[in-house]
Amino acid sequence: VLIPSRPGLATADVYAEADRLGLGREAAELDALGRRLREAATAGASPFAYAELLANDLQHAALSLRPEIAEALDALEEVGAARALVTGSGPTAFGLFGEYEAAERAADALSPRFGEALVAAPVEGR
Repeated sequence: VLIPSRPGLATADVYAEADRLGLGREAAELDALGRRLREAATAGASPFAYAELLANDLQHAALSLRPEIAEALDALEEVGAARALVTGSGPTAFGLFGEYEAAERAADALSPRFGEALVAAPVEGR
């Protein structure tokens, strides 16, 4: 489920904020996380099995610039998202749901509060 936020955020501004906040990670930490993610994904595990590994290092910078994004993240978790994060450099928030019907119910519940919440699903055969 996606909760778009207007206006957008300039990617350069988010990276500058990340630098200002000192949010970078050491290469060894990134390598270890990447290795764990690849192992889980290539073993055929569902992202729900390794949801704790899913992270967005730009999320804190996006939240610093647009604190109201936190409301969308909290709301996604309140309606049952297994994981809620900011997409890329933001400001869209997304939540992962295990079943399409649950995502639809969540989007319906969130739309009155946030405007149109969108449901995205994998395309069969891809």
